[in-house]
Formats: sequence, structure tokens, C-alpha cells
Amino acid sequence: MAYDVRLKKMPDLIIQRDSGYADSLRAYKLILDGAEIGTIKGGESRSYHVDPGKHTIQAKIDWCSSPPEEFVADHEPIAFEVFSKVRGFKFLGAVFAAFNPQGWIGMRKVDATLGDTIPTQIKGEQGAAPNH
Repeated sequence: MAYDVRLKKMPDLIIQRDSGYADSLRAYKLILDGAEIGTIKGGESRSYHVDPGKHTIQAKIDWCSSPPEEFVADHEPIAFEVFSKVRGFKFLGAVFAAFNPQGWIGMRKVDATLGDTIPTQIKGEQGAAPNH
């Protein structure tokens, strides 16, 4: 009796972090489904194998975090970019951002197939459209 054994590739989760000035010397913790899976520093990219199905990803530093992002892992890689929301003129208001736990770190889904950080959705920002 012959068996057809096929390897099932687990979907990849790719996290990219920009190299912005704020928090550039510190790593963000990456939280998948409530458990820390690693850290990411400015300008780095990390890849993780995840089981197929529904998941939640979040980035944290101290008491601040990004809003949780839900995604469904299937056969295609899923990519997110994580970044500091404290940039430009907002950097001057960093003290106020520190009192808003989800106002410091941003996370957005990006197109994993292009190798670029192309936003497909930016939570909390109106009029955001994909850059093609």
C-alpha cells in the first residue's frame, strides 16, 4: 500500500521595522496570539513560521503597544511593517504620546510579494490608499 506524503509548508509571517529616529536604539517585542515570539530593532526584518488560521500580531515597548492586527494565515506569506508614530512635529509631543498606550507604535499590513513596504491599510488614518 503506497502513501502520498506531502510536506505542508507553514505560512510565513514577515515583520519589517522602519529605521526612524524615535526608538531607534531600542527593540520592540513582537507578540503573536498573546505570546512573545521575539524582538525587532530599527531597520530589521524578521520571519516566523505560523500555523494556518486566524492570528493576532502586536508590537510592544514598555507600556505602549501597537493596536492588535488580526490576520488569517494560509498559503501566502503575510507581512506587516512596524514603526514609531512619534515622528516629525509629533516628536515634540512625545510626552503626550507616552500617555496614550496605542499612540506610540503603529503597525500596518504590507504587500509581502513585492519585497517593498507598500501599505494596504493604515488603521486610524482616513484616505489611506495603497501606493502602487
